[in-house]
Amino acid sequence: EKFYNDAMGALERDPRFWTAVNDDGLKMTDIHGPMGMREEAYPSHIAEKIPVAGRVVRGSNRAYTGFINLMRWHVYSELLDMAETSARLTPKMRRDAAKVANWATGRGDLPGKTLEAAAPLLNTVFFSPRLMASRFQTFNPFFYANLDPIARKYAMKAAVKTVMAGMSVLAAAAAAGAKVNLDPTNADFGKIKVGKTRIDVWGGHQQWVRVAAQIYAKKITSSTTGKEIALKGGFAGSSRWDVGSRFLQGKFSPPASLIRDWTHSTDFQGQPFAWKQAVVSRVYPLLIQDMLETYHEYGVGP
Repeated sequence: EKFYNDAMGALERDPRFWTAVNDDGLKMTDIHGPMGMREEAYPSHIAEKIPVAGRVVRGSNRAYTGFINLMRWHVYSELLDMAETSARLTPKMRRDAAKVANWATGRGDLPGKTLEAAAPLLNTVFFSPRLMASRFQTFNPFFYANLDPIARKYAMKAAVKTVMAGMSVLAAAAAAGAKVNLDPTNADFGKIKVGKTRIDVWGGHQQWVRVAAQIYAKKITSSTTGKEIALKGGFAGSSRWDVGSRFLQGKFSPPASLIRDWTHSTDFQGQPFAWKQAVVSRVYPLLIQDMLETYHEYGVGP
């Protein structure tokens, strides 16, 4: 706690800090703040009040928030230093530096003032809407086109590095014998498959490419059988609208997804809805759920 407070205090004492936050739009977050000022992964203090486990949650919150804030500030400062060196530091450049820093650290701008103001509410319906916005911005050419040339070059370089790093990992996995799917209409697109385990190295970027490809190609390729399903719509048929709506439903927050599953009488995988299983799956941390699934699948070997 002391290290976190000291680190955040050092940032706030920087002469450029308050200008960055108040004038340039840099999204610095705080574990002590209200929902709109916290990282989306930790929208409230409730879990921190759980006996014993709450201390772990708060420690995780500190580590996550502190790292992201320092990274966000590093990107912003680096861009400002580049602009100062080139004698091109303008108010627009400062705002664009903040915009790129926010985007690069998963806190993208929501379109329009109305959605920005409604961000805390959106965070109760969707899981990390600002992260969704940042991933969409990666593939939005207008995002880059509207940036100052220095910020644009920095952002495009970061995007290319992300793609090259991901492709390098996929190539290495394929060379090691793992299965890698490069069909953008397949649910396993861009994933590494080892046995029944799938590994997604793209941090949410792959999903946008997949859903766009399925809507454009008007088809879905089954990840298990390889069979192509045409998106023709009509009675009992899937349509492009179904693909888009299912994609958004997959981004629902735990409470919103619980309501969705209850009203549909099935969970997101099509299994019959059961209150006990639905509540437990939303209360237990994902890491523990993954560990339990791995244990049941592989057991404990020598």
